[in-house]
Amino acid sequence: MPALRGWHPPRLTTQLWQLADEVRVKQKLERAVAEQMGKPFGVLLRTAEELQTVLENNPFPKVAPHQVLVLFLDAPDSVRDIPIPGREKLVLLGRELFIHYPDGMGRSKLKVSFQKTGTGRNLNTAKQLVAMLQGLA
Repeated sequence: MPALRGWHPPRLTTQLWQLADEVRVKQKLERAVAEQMGKPFGVLLRTAEELQTVLENNPFPKVAPHQVLVLFLDAPDSVRDIPIPGREKLVLLGRELFIHYPDGMGRSKLKVSFQKTGTGRNLNTAKQLVAMLQGLA
């Protein structure tokens, strides 16, 4: 993305980013994505440490990783009363909503709406993201 050329993300360390730095990085990324895509998109930020904590706090440790989706949210209050049409189980922990799909994600009728920004990844992908970020630190 041209707007990000010459800009490098802060080195990921075990220290928490200062809130001002996180807001500045988020705003710069949102501007760059909007410029590239022609419309605004929300951006979510998590440090490698935060992603590792998400994996460690998985409320479904005995379930196959491909059956668990983690929805990363801007804020925990962005999820409202979700009707559960099948056997899915939902657990909200902080800014992450864990969903166990015992019958598979493709067959589910579950609909999760957001008031703000959110994105989902299954546990296999979340583990790969942590490994990639640990390689950058």
